[in-house]
Amino acid sequence: RQGGTLITLGSASSFPVGLFPLPVKSIGDSGKLQSPGSLVRVTVEGTHPIAYGMPADAMAMLRGGRAFESKLVGDDENKSAVRSVVRYAEKDLLASGWLSGEKEILGKDAVVEVRHGKGAVVLFGFAPQFRGWTFGTFKLLLNSIYLASAKELDK
Repeated sequence: RQGGTLITLGSASSFPVGLFPLPVKSIGDSGKLQSPGSLVRVTVEGTHPIAYGMPADAMAMLRGGRAFESKLVGDDENKSAVRSVVRYAEKDLLASGWLSGEKEILGKDAVVEVRHGKGAVVLFGFAPQFRGWTFGTFKLLLNSIYLASAKELDK
């Protein structure tokens, strides 16, 4: 809350959602989603700083996995506390591998940045660093780390 950044990957993202009063809901904890290691299609919000350098459409390695939904209601200022960075595809999610229960995450947020006081929590529903298969999503993690220490320039 004092200005730090917490970055969580994959199933570890359920921890801060349950621990802190974050205005997001974690999807995928029910056990319906089964993915032993599959490539899935994602859509990247190119205007978000965490997504710099990413193409609009990408692939992510999903092993287990989570998705997120905002629980915020009200005016646009209040809703800006949760910013979507990456969303799972709305159809044809599976690109390669085996996946069961994908309806649970279709079109849902895969990576979100949530404001928490003066700080932020970045929740990854997939593991962007998973072995050598994640060259396409690794820059999302690097951008998150970089932005966690970035300071606003004087105007």
